[in-house]
Amino acid sequence: MNFEKFAQPESTPEHGFGIHYFLQAFNDTFYKSGNKILDSYLNQYKDVKKWLIFSDYALYDKSKKQDVITFTLIPYIIGFDDLKKILNNLSPADLKKSKKVNANFINFLTDAPILNISFCLDRKRKLHQDERLYFETRFSMMKKQLLYWCETTPEGKQNYLEFIKKLDILSNVASSAGGNMKVIRDIEILSSLAAYIAFEITKRIDIEIIGWFSDRDSMLSYKATKFKSPIIFDFAEHLYYLFCNSEGIKSENKLVFGVPDSNNDKNVWYDSMNRIPDLIAGTLADYEIKNNIASHQKFIPVIERLFTNETKNMFFNLKFSKNSYEANRITWHPLQS
Repeated sequence: MNFEKFAQPESTPEHGFGIHYFLQAFNDTFYKSGNKILDSYLNQYKDVKKWLIFSDYALYDKSKKQDVITFTLIPYIIGFDDLKKILNNLSPADLKKSKKVNANFINFLTDAPILNISFCLDRKRKLHQDERLYFETRFSMMKKQLLYWCETTPEGKQNYLEFIKKLDILSNVASSAGGNMKVIRDIEILSSLAAYIAFEITKRIDIEIIGWFSDRDSMLSYKATKFKSPIIFDFAEHLYYLFCNSEGIKSENKLVFGVPDSNNDKNVWYDSMNRIPDLIAGTLADYEIKNNIASHQKFIPVIERLFTNETKNMFFNLKFSKNSYEANRITWHPLQS
């Protein structure tokens, strides 16, 4: 992707959706080798018109070694109900509730038509030295762009105005000395990665629809009493549109979102499918990369059999320093006993 087409919030143009430098750093790393893996994977299912992206996270847990985001790509070649039955039988509980991982679950994931893309996030991550100023500038740019679209594409005016209301709420948080920047920061990071992955799929093969099904998290439930729908979906939707538009790709009605049932506090209706990214994210979060050690025996077969298979898994490390943003691929070696 050519990021020169997109303005950075720091450049303070009159309006626009800025793309953060961390995503450009990841893009540069991804196109060194990851793009070939994605191409090889997608070429096996290039005639499939419907695609699914499930995601799970291991964030803010100090008992883990790192924060992790995992996306699982699946071509829609088997019905939801059938896939749920398979996964419920192979993995009836989340990783943290399991004393061991079913060997048949690992066998299934080894052969299944999936690709996992995982990210380790710097725990001291920040998007700018002065994040409050960064977000105030970013949200101001976005609101001006949405107001511009209200004039140029009035058929979408209602949606644009609703998004502006949400941004006003975020702006108030960002400008408040006691505002929670952690969730806002990670909403931008997650939505950017989700939009990027959905775009890279759309760019490579002819699809009709691609759905993002996120595990329930503080990023989805943020300001739930004030928002009609999770604001993270608004971010992802507009970034996906801009990415596609920059390449002349039609994106209207292609990206859809799975919305958790607000009346069910315990389970998400697609929870079974999220057991896949849950397994990957949970294992990676536990893994002590520097010393090549896992804390529990249950993680070892996941690492030995799945993590080492780069046709099924890609891993990236994202670093957010004061003056630069870096990304690199993570490689795997046999675990220490």
